[in-house]
Amino acid sequence: MWTLASRHVMHLGKERTPGLGDVNEVTAQRIQQIAQDCQAVYNEFRAQLPG
Repeated sequence: MWTLASRHVMHLGKERTPGLGDVNEVTAQRIQQIAQDCQAVYNEFRAQLPG
């Protein structure tokens, strides 16, 4: 399964993105903030659905 999945994703690492300058590591805190933002948008969308 790993081989199949590996073929269908883009592997971005510092060695594969030399033109991007500084590549910063995403912290757990940032991932949590992104998840909270997504949940807030979803909840707002759901609140506007009829019924």
